[in-house]
Amino acid sequence: MANETNELKANQVEALVKESQTVLVELSEAQQQVIAKMGKSQSDVEAIAKSVLQSRIKGMYKAYKDGAQKELEKMYDDASRRGFKPPTDKATFIKNEMNEVNNLFNKL
Repeated sequence: MANETNELKANQVEALVKESQTVLVELSEAQQQVIAKMGKSQSDVEAIAKSVLQSRIKGMYKAYKDGAQKELEKMYDDASRRGFKPPTDKATFIKNEMNEVNNLFNKL
């Protein structure tokens, strides 16, 4: 029983670690001077960094999402030209294939 409890705790910790990730940002001396001059705290700087990073990640994923959709459309067209009879029309196929990608994007 104790072994099962320890294994469960280990799995929970592993899942938690997978959910979050710490990113360290090294600021130049000039950046540090500007922050000090403006009277910003470390939590202010962390909030700025987090906001910028979230925005950048969302932008990168949007580009990936757009590319994935174009690639799926191209694959569908190529398969159709080769005689493949898809079970659904192109729009439905793309929508179904893109659901997971879109769901993840919407969580950002």
